[in-house]
Amino acid sequence: MNTVKKPATILISISLVLLILTFVFTGLQIDVKRKYELECERVTATITGVNTEHVQGHKRYYFCYSFEVDGNTYKVQDGSGISFWQVNNYKSYLGKQVEIYYNLNNPNEVVSVDSSDTFSLISVTFFSFAVILYTVGVMLLLHKSNNAWLKRLLVIWLPILLISVASALLFSLALPVGGFSEVFKEISGSIGYTVIAGISVLAWISDSLINIKAKRGR
Repeated sequence: MNTVKKPATILISISLVLLILTFVFTGLQIDVKRKYELECERVTATITGVNTEHVQGHKRYYFCYSFEVDGNTYKVQDGSGISFWQVNNYKSYLGKQVEIYYNLNNPNEVVSVDSSDTFSLISVTFFSFAVILYTVGVMLLLHKSNNAWLKRLLVIWLPILLISVASALLFSLALPVGGFSEVFKEISGSIGYTVIAGISVLAWISDSLINIKAKRGR
């Protein structure tokens, strides 16, 4: 039993650390997105090119935008940077219209709406690994226990479902104007949490069917 308990405890401990990081990045996402929503204005901009900057010996790439506010035209650089893949395919982005946030006090300070979603993706990534490690760890501990099916439901599937749904709901705090109706459009991480919630339900159903079949086979 000790040979199983030790690795199970390690896996569960790591999963709890990842869960804490999940909540940290969920909070950061809410804070960042809410700040943009309250302090900035949205506008549709046109991508006009890509700029390159050298930061501490590394190249960073930024989209250039053109947009109008109150009859004034602004040509500015994205403040968040873009991926290497986007750089290699930048020609396909030229002329494309996208939504951006701009600072009401300084329209030259802008960031794309999509780039404000980074923390939610990190959050759901940490949570995904936490779920996998936690599930394996608890499965090891409950492998030979009595009423294992019920314990798996209460200790694994139900908590995963509740945390997933709660996290998706929490993202609505990041959108004080749009509310929950806009969460799935604005915050990609909410889709990830919904998928994990669905997987936990399917796992519970599969576990139940296997348990029923095993009992009938006895």
